[in-house]
Amino acid sequence: MIRKINSYSKHLLLLLLIISIHQINAQREPQYTQYINNTLTYNPAYINTQEDVTFTALGRAQWAGFEGAPNTYSFSAIFPSMNKLGVGLNIIRDEIGATRQTSFSADFAYEIQLSSTIYTSFGASAGGSFLNTNYNDGNVLNPSDPFLNNRNDFDPSLGFGVMTYAENWYVGVSIPNFLKNSYYSAQNNTLIDRANLQLFILGGYIFNLNDNLKFKPAVLARVTPNLPFVMDYSANMLINNKITIGLSYRTSKIITGMFGIKLTDSFYLGYSYDSTISGLSSSNKGSNEIMLKFTIPNKIRTIKSPRFY
Repeated sequence: MIRKINSYSKHLLLLLLIISIHQINAQREPQYTQYINNTLTYNPAYINTQEDVTFTALGRAQWAGFEGAPNTYSFSAIFPSMNKLGVGLNIIRDEIGATRQTSFSADFAYEIQLSSTIYTSFGASAGGSFLNTNYNDGNVLNPSDPFLNNRNDFDPSLGFGVMTYAENWYVGVSIPNFLKNSYYSAQNNTLIDRANLQLFILGGYIFNLNDNLKFKPAVLARVTPNLPFVMDYSANMLINNKITIGLSYRTSKIITGMFGIKLTDSFYLGYSYDSTISGLSSSNKGSNEIMLKFTIPNKIRTIKSPRFY
């Protein structure tokens, strides 16, 4: 027991050291409410926390009723390996006003075992994004404005993440993209754009209240020096390993209700609704998000019950 605690303490200290070293600035990545079921989007190391081949599709309509509001669609695939090396695929389509951005990445994760119950996974992702801007889709007040040129850009991406976890807890840190991109960065002569990096920190703990009830508080932090620091706090209950209900609060003044149900051994359906409690509440009807997950169970399992993360 002492050895397990020491191993955990060392890696927690390493995580805090990494966080303290980096001064992070970032453009906004697409946001999700059900990130607890779609963590690969933020951290490639998540691959090895899972034991089953998993496919996840998600659609999000943000700020319903607000013209030009963001719509996001994503698809991810996870292929974990019992030989410590897992792979994954992530595709995101983000639509905001006159812009359409499609991002893709191949993800890889390597796992090491710290003790009989604690593991650390190191992940990397490589891919790119296509950005199309077409101002003809909107109502332009000044068509001669030189900043309103339609654009088609492609930029490569390279990300990294780490997660340390056990059966009932996890903690992780990641940077989805280190590389400079042509449409966010003004630094033309650098490969790594430090002014536009984004850091995600996440963690959670699962309390087994009884054989049929689990409770999981979780957090997700988004560190962006030129933007407000954003924290997502969530609390979820898993009932009979089948039904999930939860609430979350985002410090950007958003509250969320979540519901999910395991339809079969392979299919899980999730839904969430966000409500804005700021001045924007009068100009939109909230945000809707729906997710469908399909899993192919692994015949060889090392955990007693399905992980609640």
